[in-house]
Amino acid sequence: MTAAATVSIIAEVTGLGESLVFAEKFSVSTTPIKAVLNRQIQTTTNVAEALNLCGISTVELVIIKATANDLIIDTDCANNAAFTQDQSIAEGECRILKPDGTDGIFIKNEDGTEVVTVDYLIVGSA
Repeated sequence: MTAAATVSIIAEVTGLGESLVFAEKFSVSTTPIKAVLNRQIQTTTNVAEALNLCGISTVELVIIKATANDLIIDTDCANNAAFTQDQSIAEGECRILKPDGTDGIFIKNEDGTEVVTVDYLIVGSA
């Protein structure tokens, strides 16, 4: 018999005098046992790079905010050469993502002359 779970996550993102609340409900095949809050600054302009999964092997949910500069995301990307935009986030905005691909999550700046900074909460199992 396989295990199944329904997960409800409520995240509150605060900063710069602003408070945003996100609620997400979804079904997962494994029980999420790890949640990590992280900040990542793109290393090189106009080059896609893998989002640091912080030791999480099965990603169930990502709440991501483009803290500095506009962001584009590929939620099922094998490497930076294979990057294909499937999400766009303007500076200061947030998105809730539930990746369904088998490859990694890659980020890239929308303007080729800038680097992007993202703050994110990643939930899944190790």
